[in-house]
Parts: sequence; structure tokens; C-alpha cells
Amino acid sequence: MSRSRSLARRWCAPLLLALLLACPATRAGAALPGKAPVDSLHFLIESEGATAGWMTAVRTVHADGRVVYRGGGTMGGTTSLKWTLEMTPDLRSFVRATSWLKTPQQELEISSVHVPDGKPEVSATVNGTKMPVPAEKLPAQAVFLPQGAATALMALSDLLASQDAATYAATLAATNGLQKLDLAVRGLGSGTLTQKGAEVPVRTFELTVSHKELKQPLVLKLYQRPDGSFFGVETPQVRILRTGGAAADGPAAGPGGRETTVAGDGVALAATLTVPAPGADPAVRAAGVVLVAGPAQAGRDAVAGDFGFYAHLAAELAASGIATLRYEPRPPAGGALALEDMARDAAAAAAALGAAAGVDPAKILLLVQGEGGMLAGEAAALCAQAGQPVRGLILVGATTSAGADLHAAQPRPADAPWLASFLARDPRPALLAAGLPVMLLHGDRDDAVPSAEATALKEWLNAQGHLKVACTVAVGLDHCLREVPAAGGAPAPECAKGVVKRIAGFVAQCTR
Repeated sequence: MSRSRSLARRWCAPLLLALLLACPATRAGAALPGKAPVDSLHFLIESEGATAGWMTAVRTVHADGRVVYRGGGTMGGTTSLKWTLEMTPDLRSFVRATSWLKTPQQELEISSVHVPDGKPEVSATVNGTKMPVPAEKLPAQAVFLPQGAATALMALSDLLASQDAATYAATLAATNGLQKLDLAVRGLGSGTLTQKGAEVPVRTFELTVSHKELKQPLVLKLYQRPDGSFFGVETPQVRILRTGGAAADGPAAGPGGRETTVAGDGVALAATLTVPAPGADPAVRAAGVVLVAGPAQAGRDAVAGDFGFYAHLAAELAASGIATLRYEPRPPAGGALALEDMARDAAAAAAALGAAAGVDPAKILLLVQGEGGMLAGEAAALCAQAGQPVRGLILVGATTSAGADLHAAQPRPADAPWLASFLARDPRPALLAAGLPVMLLHGDRDDAVPSAEATALKEWLNAQGHLKVACTVAVGLDHCLREVPAAGGAPAPECAKGVVKRIAGFVAQCTR
């Protein structure tokens, strides 16, 4: 068996708790004390005493009570895993789940949709080919195990958060509707756990997992912080422990994120810094990308629906060895929001990212989405004026025509605090003056910004003699570069495969 296959099994085997049903306690979505509407967590994976990989997970609690967990990671540098798990408000039943596992030998994707009073709709593809056999005839290793990512352990941890870690004991059942696990859970009490030489206070539960295809039960420990938030899981072979996130304090280890601030012009903006683990040569510092807050974005994660576009990019770019900084948009002052101020915030974020440990200040780029395109060139000019020029610009689904023309063709909200500044701005001269390599990424299914914005900007810049412009209008992708079914319906839960690789490749090209 190859090392990559061994790592894949080692990843899956201890993380069986996929889609929870018949759990012990009823907890409505509102009964998730201390849980922010969006909570991004980062983890380091250790195997046999050495760092084996990393992962990130995001919990989103929606206004209607639905709880969505999503995440991904890498192990051993060869195995990648991504997942999305949507649960009912009481966390007793899954709504839908998708997982994607990739090794050098194969790529496996599993999708499950709950059907009330019936078998779930399960589909599986291997290397892009749909498996012809009914899902219920697939072995558990093909259907159940890949869906047993740590996101499901987060769901279980949320259920156990209100239980007494010293006395709790129960026999539970977990199922994806096709296969069933028997779980024995007992609390081991509160204590401390050694992580990177520090003692971390934790609550501990022991899980014993049985399944007919397992030769012997798996025993693992689930760790929580004292407030009941998920901290990690441990088996005799693997430890997956939090290194950062919204609830963490201090610098994060490895590729995880940590809370920080950006000193904007007259305001401190909450931010998340994500720095990948050092490479073979610790003296080599990572390139970085500032995920610029635009005027119309929903928070530092650039949330669209239940998808945190910037949070997803941060995790994906970390896997490619690229650091990121994403930050909250500044609040309006006196009911108005000037794009000039937001450009200064972007420049301040670039300085903050360049000053972070493990990041090369000479290898910083700016990435903008949507209306953020209106301030990209000016932000780059401010960085250059400060003596810290950026190396390139990445514009995703960006508006780059004159604001008045855009508003006439596609009106912006009349009460938007940034509208007056938007109408007065033509971002193209500043983009031209910056003289930087530009990557334009746009989906032809973008219903927020027409893809003609990307092609028109490329033609305009080329006509002015600026030829360092790469433009891609991707077929079937939306404003967040997710695949949209041709027949309509919900977009994919993550960016299309290859998109982040293209961004990472552009960063590498600009920072050679």
C-alpha cells in the first residue's frame, strides 16, 4: 500500500461520526451559547509525534436555525479533504452533505441529501466518473468514512456542550441513512492537555465507535474548551487540535488563523491572519494576499448566502503556502462611507500582513471582489507611497467601469452609504497607473457583476499599453467562482477546482 493511501485511511478511520441522528439532547439553533453566526476554526494534525497536516472548519448558524459546517485540509502533503454538512436546528438530522477526498491515485466525491421518510439520495463519483452501482451497495469506506470529517465532530461537540463532562454517559446512533454506527459516549471530566509545550484546559469525552466493517471498535477522545466549544480529537495514531480561530488568543501555530486588528484611518478593524506552516527551510517566508474588504461585502469572510468566500480562499491558499489577511469593512461615518477611506484600510492591511511573522513583506498582493474593484488601484498606489509596493492585483467578479455608468446599467441600493463615492469614481486610471500585473477572474454565471466588466477592462488596459493582464471568464461559475448547475439550482459549496490553483500560480509568478 502506498504512503498516500495509508495517510488517507489514517485520516478517515478516526473520524467516523458523520451525520448524526438519534442524539441525546435537543438543542435548537438558538441554543448554541457563545457561538457566533460564523465561527472559523483552524487545526493542526499530528501523527506519530510529527506534524502531518492541517485543516480548517467554519460553523455558520443561520437566522432560521440551520447549522452548516464546512471545511477542508491536507494530510501528508498528498491527501486533500473538503466537506460541507448541513444540520437541522436541533442537530439531530442532516439535511445534506458533500465530501471530496483526493489522493495522488484517485479523486472521490460523495453527496448525500436527506429524504424525509425515505432513503437519502446518495451519489458518488470516482475520478470524475459517476459510480454505476447503487449507493447502498458501496462499502462504508467509500460512502461513510469520507463523510466523517471533523466537521461532524464539531456537531457532536455542540450537542455535548451542555452535558456534564464528569458524569455523562450514553449509547447513541449515527447514520447517513445507509450505514449505521454504534457510539458509546462517556465523559472523562475536566483537566489539561499539553499542546506545543503549553497546558490547555479541556473537557474530555471518550467515544467508542463500532461498525460491522471494523475489525475492532475505534476509541477516540473528543476535547472541548471549558466553554464547550470544539477543541479537537485524538486517537492513538492522530491528534487534530485547534491552533486558532475566533475564540483563540495569541498567535496561531502552523497554518491556522488568529484574531488581530488592522489600524485603519481612524478606526481599528477586526481581522483574521492566516499563515501557513513553515516549509522545509524556515528562513523562507511566505507570500501573502490581502483579501480586501469592499463596500458591499458581508464581513471579513465575504459571506454570500451561507458561503464565506474569503474564509474559503484563506484556507485554500494556506494549503498552497500563501498567507492571507482578511478584515472587517469600516463602518459608515455619519451615514456615509468613502471609498478613499476603504483604500487606505486596504493599504493598512497590506502593511499588517507584511509585518506578520513568517510573511515576506516584499511578496504581497491585493485581491478584491465585486465593488472592491473600485478601490484596488488606489490601494496599490497608497502601498507604493508608503514604501511597501504590492506585487500584483487579483480582481474577482469586480466592478471596474465608471461608477455612474455601472449604476445606470445596474442600479446600486439607493441607501448604500458608499453610493455617492461610488458614483464619482472611475477606477481604471488608478489601475493603469499602478502598472502591476493584473489577474481578472469572472464567472459567466455571475448575477452580481456582468462578466463584460472583466473583458472590457482587459481591452482598455491593453489599448493603453498595459499588457500584463490575464483575463479568464469561466463557464458555469458564479460571483464566488462556484459551479452553478446548468439546469439551475444551488451552486456548489466551494470554489471550482482549479480556480484557487490559478490564483496561487499567479501569486507565485508575481513574487519570483
